[in-house]
Amino acid sequence: MQKLTEKAAENQQRPLNTFWRGLLIVFSAIAIAFAVNDVFNLRLFNVTIMENSYFYILIALLVSLVFILYPLKKGLHTGILFLVDVVLFCATIGICLYFAWHGLDIVYKGWAAAAPKHVQILSLILLILVMEALRRSSGLVIAVVVLILSMYPLFASVMPGPLEGLSFPLFRVATFHALGDDSLLGIPMQVLGRLVLGFILFGVALQITGGGKFFLDLATALFAHFRGGPAKVSVFASALFGSMSGSVPANVVTTGSFTIPIMKQSGFQGKYAGAIEACASTGGVLMPPIMGATAFIMASFMGVTYLSVVKAAIIPSLLYYFGLFIHVDAYAAVNGLKGLPKNELPSLVKVMKEGWFYALALVLLIVLLFYRLEARAAYFTAVLIFVLTNFNKDSRLSVKKMLQFFEQSGRLLAGLTTIFVAVGMIIGSMSLTGAGHSLSREIVALAGGNLALLLMLGAIASFILGMGMTITACYIFLAVVLAPALVQSGLNQMAVHLFVLYCAVLSYITPPVAIAAFSAQPMAGAPAMSIATTASKLSTINYLLPFLFVLHPSLILNGPISGTILNLIPCVLGILCVNASLHGYLLGIGTTRLGNRGMTLAMRAGYFVGGFLMALQVGYTLYAGLVITVLTLLMHVSQRRRRALSLP
Repeated sequence: MQKLTEKAAENQQRPLNTFWRGLLIVFSAIAIAFAVNDVFNLRLFNVTIMENSYFYILIALLVSLVFILYPLKKGLHTGILFLVDVVLFCATIGICLYFAWHGLDIVYKGWAAAAPKHVQILSLILLILVMEALRRSSGLVIAVVVLILSMYPLFASVMPGPLEGLSFPLFRVATFHALGDDSLLGIPMQVLGRLVLGFILFGVALQITGGGKFFLDLATALFAHFRGGPAKVSVFASALFGSMSGSVPANVVTTGSFTIPIMKQSGFQGKYAGAIEACASTGGVLMPPIMGATAFIMASFMGVTYLSVVKAAIIPSLLYYFGLFIHVDAYAAVNGLKGLPKNELPSLVKVMKEGWFYALALVLLIVLLFYRLEARAAYFTAVLIFVLTNFNKDSRLSVKKMLQFFEQSGRLLAGLTTIFVAVGMIIGSMSLTGAGHSLSREIVALAGGNLALLLMLGAIASFILGMGMTITACYIFLAVVLAPALVQSGLNQMAVHLFVLYCAVLSYITPPVAIAAFSAQPMAGAPAMSIATTASKLSTINYLLPFLFVLHPSLILNGPISGTILNLIPCVLGILCVNASLHGYLLGIGTTRLGNRGMTLAMRAGYFVGGFLMALQVGYTLYAGLVITVLTLLMHVSQRRRRALSLP
């Protein structure tokens, strides 16, 4: 879902007439039917479908739609070029269905290694079609990156040093990618077909039935009356909606269209309003219980249950949003911003009365995840939503809503399937050449056994790749190349994979790309770079978070609860102090009368250094941070008293 939404403005979808819109709905419905048949093992019509055949059918139904949804060139929707798109559409369907029909031959006759000549040609054509579909749906940059990495086996043997690997001829590479189990049909596609597709349907069901409005109203009823209330609504609503949607830009546009204007009306500067929404929406992808599609791939990579990933992400995501809440509160306190009058807010009782079934669906989802029914949980929950919405006349199902459900699902799945299929080729390329393992060894050697340097290299690589690739593609590449090196250095496997994911996600608010900031710019009415810079400031402590749970696995609930508490308390105190230094306001110390005049530059520096060292907790940094913080706190209290006495 991520890049399809992100690139919507750049790659405008073609307006569809009745025929093509109907075909989109039909293809989407058939793809969902095949997914349900596979996940629930229904064996409809008493037919057992080969695993690879099932994936080829999904590609035929969904990737082919990209050629209809996205024109060859922006703005060119009709004429001879549309006929070209139709040809590409039909070619994708034809080749994939041919492979699906021969699924048994591919496995038992070893076509991935030694295919007939016509199959080799069809494999190469399929790769070209996938690359073109990726270019249309995700942009030229992503397509070029994936193309270079996927064609790496062609020139791996002539690459220098650690980049050297085994080389293979073009048709051998093509058949490996198109027919093997480690590339197009590898982990990403397997995760999509068995897990992600259902959660996409769940997210669309929420949107179609009004779930987004419920979460926004719930956040408004809970937080809008506090100081800086509209911003706190943005944080809470984006956390909820972002976890469901799995898309940063979609989250910004959906919740930000409401929260950013209200934040500006209540006194927040445009750049702050946009930055708060960008940060809140970015964190939603990291927020359990759903997180983003990448979390499912992460679980498959490590061979663990999805619940294990959700469990590990709980405390890091709570720390992320805690820091953001403290920022908002401090900004509101310093600038004297109040909340909205209670009589203008929706009643919490009324909100729950009208949307209780959304809360129930979320509870059911968590329960099913707890019982390790990840593959089926989203389908059960989506059905529950469709059934229970009929108890409310405003959200009752209709034929129009169901058609919208299939249409929106098809649009999202077309782009997402293309991404997953394409980035699967990155894994295949590393697997075929063996370059992934050699790069891991060289990274460890480059760091010279220095864990801090190794982590910094990993963070920098994640930030850079996250700026130019989707989160999924960035994670997959680094999970193959970097994660083994970090694990080899003695770090916790789950913490390492979360580290890579967090760093890649934070690139969404990091200049110069900062996709979330650019998404917020039209509503904030401020320069995108100004929003991105402010968002980076708001997320100062969040850039440290990935290092914290790598260094202290107890923060991802690995180990006894006592260890988690002992590591968590300094983190919370550190977040409070670092945020205090940025705004000149410490929660509980400072008044509206004094504003940020109650803290000197030296105190800000003391709080920043003390908070940073406390949160880091490496060696004696915890004790050093505590000493610095206490001394700064005593200075702060003393100066506050003196200034208070000097005021009339």
